[in-house]
Order: sequence, then structure tokens, then C-alpha cells
Amino acid sequence: MSVSTGEWVLVTGVSSGVGVATLQAAQVLGAKVIGTSGSQDKLDRLKTLGLIDKIVPEPLGGAHRDPQAAAQALKRALAEALKQVQEKKPKELVEARLERLMGYGKFKEAQER
Repeated sequence: MSVSTGEWVLVTGVSSGVGVATLQAAQVLGAKVIGTSGSQDKLDRLKTLGLIDKIVPEPLGGAHRDPQAAAQALKRALAEALKQVQEKKPKELVEARLERLMGYGKFKEAQER
């Protein structure tokens, strides 16, 4: 996975086993995760646990059944996310990401000697 800190990653089927593993890998790399799933209950649970940054409900039957509706929902979600990021100063963004990282456990920065 080639992702940099602060980038957004879209994980379709995020509530599946592979989806959860993908979102965890993206978070380790410092990315923000947008998750889609046909199961609102599972999405709500992932959001409550703080595992995803944004929920984008899929159209009835899944995104593959109505790709245009799925694309419109993603477009709205990304526009909203971009607006929120643009309103923050870089220091605020770094602090927010560090706070989230610390919520996962210990963090230690190693320096070369």
C-alpha cells in the first residue's frame, strides 16, 4: 500500500474482514479512512470504535449496483472532508493526527545516532 500521512483512503466493504485489515494498514501509515458498506450497523460500530473517519453509505444492494449514486455520495463526502481540512492550520492537523495515533497505544520516535 503506497499511502502517506494525511492522505485519504477509500475502503469499500470496510466492515468485512479484508476491509478491517485494510483500514488498519491505512491507519498505521497515517491515512484517514473513508469506509463504505451495505451494513449501517457495522459502519456505526466501526465509527463508534474510532476506526474510520467518515462513513459513506452504499446504495441499496451495494456500490456495484448503482455506481453513479456511489460516486455522488463519495464526491459529497470528499468535498466535506476537504472543506474541514482547509479550515485548519497545519499545526492543528498535526496535533489531531498525533492525538489519534496516541489513542492506539504507545508511540516512540527513534532517532539515529
